[in-house]
Amino acid sequence: DEKTYDLIGKGNTLCVFQFGTSGGTIELCKKIKPKNMEDLAVITTLARPHAKKVREPFIETRNGKKKIKFIHKGLERAFTKTLGFPLYEESLLFLVQDIAKWDLHKADGLRKMTKDKGKHPEKEKKLREDFIHDAQINGGLAEQMANKIWDDVIANFSEYSFNKSHAVLYSMTSYLTAYLKANYPLEFLTANLTFKSDKNTPKTDEEKVRIRDEIRNLGVKIVPPDINTSEATYKIIDDKTLMTGFDSMKNMGKDSVPYIISQRPFSSFDDFLSKVGAKV
Repeated sequence: DEKTYDLIGKGNTLCVFQFGTSGGTIELCKKIKPKNMEDLAVITTLARPHAKKVREPFIETRNGKKKIKFIHKGLERAFTKTLGFPLYEESLLFLVQDIAKWDLHKADGLRKMTKDKGKHPEKEKKLREDFIHDAQINGGLAEQMANKIWDDVIANFSEYSFNKSHAVLYSMTSYLTAYLKANYPLEFLTANLTFKSDKNTPKTDEEKVRIRDEIRNLGVKIVPPDINTSEATYKIIDDKTLMTGFDSMKNMGKDSVPYIISQRPFSSFDDFLSKVGAKV
């Protein structure tokens, strides 16, 4: 959906899953300007703290300021889609499959090692020796090149690699929420506002203010609660009017709201007092 990708590319991602949570992620959306699910997965991955080293070089390469570089042609299958950068753990599996001719089971042992963060140096040493040996015997590489691939590429996976299947699954949710915002902005923002209505922390209060501001930017007037017409939560009256619900009011007991609604209409404050018991 073109509107969805346009919304993400402009950074209009408040309330969009994962993409509207921080200024850094919003800037990534603007810089990447995604056009497909692969691009969304890249944003999801680059937004992770462990990807900070590769973030700017990747964007520069993507924007044509730097050329894609492979230190060996055997790395092309693993890294072509990620412009030469080791973003995904799955790329590591392709790398050792192509360079050392390992099967995927043994390759997955290497993937697990990159998550150890140096806790098992003996295991890392053995895997390195096996890789260097098999890259030469099975892959026909010179020992110097095999060492270089380990030091310059494989070692970096422990710093900023991410699981691609996980990134894609996250990105599908990001896409769906962005689709709703792009095509049903008032309904989407109202749903988010409703969800946050019963949460009263400094963070959620700030988020509610931002959502209300964005609703007003749609040209929608947010009217205050009305004893005779408000519902328990926010209600869209028309495409220009959003009525505040009772649940947005502090100290409004949830159990009392259905009862008050059941006694409507009220002609005056005295009428309200006569119809609604003192306990409620």
